[in-house]
Amino acid sequence: MQNYPLNMHSIITPAIMYWGTPVVLITTENEDGSSNIAPMSSAWWLGHRCVLGLAASSQTTQNLLRTKHCVLNLPSDDMASFINAIARTTGTPEVPPGKQALGYEYCKDKFKRSGLSPQRSDLVRPSRILECPVQMESELINSTELMQDSLDRKGLVLALEVDVLRTHVRDDLPPSFVFPNQAPMMLSHILSALGTVFMGAMADSTFTPARPPAIPLAVKSPYLSVWQNAAPQTADGDQEVGGAGNGGYIAGEWSTFWPSKTSGAYLIPRTQTIGQLVTTTLSLVLRTTSALLDPRENALFSIGLAQDEAIQFDSASGNVSVPSLWTSYFADAPTATEFFMNDYATALSMGEFIDQQIQTGSVSASGQDYATYTNLAYRQAFAGLQICNTPDAPYVFLKEISSDDDIQTVDVIFPMHPVLLYMNATWLKWTLDPLFINQESGQYPHSWSMHDLGSTYPNATGHQYILDEYMSVEKCGSMLIMTLGYAQRANDSISTDDFAGSLANQTNLAIKGIIGIQAMSKIANLTGNYATGANYSSIAATYLSVWQEHGITSSANPPHSTLAYNNETSYNLLYNLWADKALALNLVPDSIYDIQSTFYSTVFNEYGVYLGTRHTYTKVAWEALVAAIASSDVQSKFFSAIATCIGATVNAVPLTDDYDAVTGNWQDFAARPVAGGAFALLALP
Repeated sequence: MQNYPLNMHSIITPAIMYWGTPVVLITTENEDGSSNIAPMSSAWWLGHRCVLGLAASSQTTQNLLRTKHCVLNLPSDDMASFINAIARTTGTPEVPPGKQALGYEYCKDKFKRSGLSPQRSDLVRPSRILECPVQMESELINSTELMQDSLDRKGLVLALEVDVLRTHVRDDLPPSFVFPNQAPMMLSHILSALGTVFMGAMADSTFTPARPPAIPLAVKSPYLSVWQNAAPQTADGDQEVGGAGNGGYIAGEWSTFWPSKTSGAYLIPRTQTIGQLVTTTLSLVLRTTSALLDPRENALFSIGLAQDEAIQFDSASGNVSVPSLWTSYFADAPTATEFFMNDYATALSMGEFIDQQIQTGSVSASGQDYATYTNLAYRQAFAGLQICNTPDAPYVFLKEISSDDDIQTVDVIFPMHPVLLYMNATWLKWTLDPLFINQESGQYPHSWSMHDLGSTYPNATGHQYILDEYMSVEKCGSMLIMTLGYAQRANDSISTDDFAGSLANQTNLAIKGIIGIQAMSKIANLTGNYATGANYSSIAATYLSVWQEHGITSSANPPHSTLAYNNETSYNLLYNLWADKALALNLVPDSIYDIQSTFYSTVFNEYGVYLGTRHTYTKVAWEALVAAIASSDVQSKFFSAIATCIGATVNAVPLTDDYDAVTGNWQDFAARPVAGGAFALLALP
């Protein structure tokens, strides 16, 4: 061991000095839209977050606090001359006295002064620096004043936490590298180096046609609904469910069940056999080599949930446990799993065929924005369903998801059912049958259609002793409309928006009831009861005349339907009108459709039209129904607004059906099967 003298250390003043760390060139946008570049080296990294230490008064800090955006450009060691050219410049027109003493001068165009080249960013407004081998587009999350215990220094320096939204890495760089032998750097003569170690796990991703707020990974049933959070969180912390996504990178982030909560995890080796579980706790260390970006060996994994008995159901024969449909075809779960694994090629081919059919049909019907919506919606819609019972008498049970735990909720089935009409109307029958069976057995104590089959999925035990939600007109109208829809394709009330509050004489609810009566007329005719059918049709026509008189404000410019009878200053989405076209009833005159289209075009916000004048939020499924029966230009505006929100929302949750039409922020719901309403246009005859 080498001997050192005992007095080899000295006490210095001040009691801290700058030891030097790798330089970051941070670009921000000035108020006039020009770019500012600042060399800085107080940066600390963890995952896709970075903490920057900056003077509070600097131009960079002020720009970042104002715009929330920056680009962190990591230069290589051969770029020292470029950095030195702007080392003693500032973007602040009035150079602070302290910087004047150090020889700083104001420079408006630092790209020109340094000889560096601006490059357009993908997600933020500040430019990237072309010559830098690593460029990180970032968004401000939080800022904190340092030295708060010092009266004379408090607030002079800020710690700024930023989220790296997208990283651009030069193609010739390996995924993990070190620049060795770099001398310590002093701020007085800035030298540069690329960071000590750069991990390439956050490689850039692209999404076509849009980056969804959350990516469906294993989305199959109410108990198997796994999503990858994607949308990045904004600086004001808009998200609650799921926290921040990382921009959609599969690597580096947990996928989660739809509420975005992870209660535990374990590892299963690739050599795992069916039925085994690994509970050993392991510590993992990531080691990267140049092979990280090389082609990989493919491996097939299956993720599933095998339930022998899926639902408890109060049927005509009493309370029964309803088996999952797969139990009718396979002796046990391992046998079913083995078939599933071996059926991969066929399942993939069929899935790709369905994807292509939806893509082609959607684009043909209303363009790519509509296809963006339908492609994301249809898996989510079916993920709320559980197929049960036997091949001779199959049932489909639905879980409400996120709004509450109700099972077989009629006001969720109704906005979802367009996707069933489009894909396979028989599934609609299987979904409605449990409701009819329970009610016809006399277990429901009321004379109108029930709201749901139970308040706690998977218990479809009805409401024999407990009062469910009173929504008599809404539920009866929905059940009649859906029943006729299936039949055609197989050769102070409260509306669905009950969370918005009770309102008497609702125009939209009234038209559903009227269309429901006309649907009953058609059902009567289909069953040979023509006199009854004629009577119902006459009643519907009479009610429609009253509805037009009290529910349409003709004196407004432009005329439109009202939220409530005779309330001429109100409006709402008249989504229940869709059923008239879907069932080809031709009850409502074309003039009503025309005035609604004209009116909607005058009340668009960035992300759509308010559900009604009482709130700023909208319901996406109802927008889809309205768009399906609107004029082509208004239809395009609706789907464009929805697609824009899908790609722009900061909420990393599965597709919501309830968001603010002004900000695009979600309200309460996510992952609900009502996403099936996206197919309202494709479901029209």
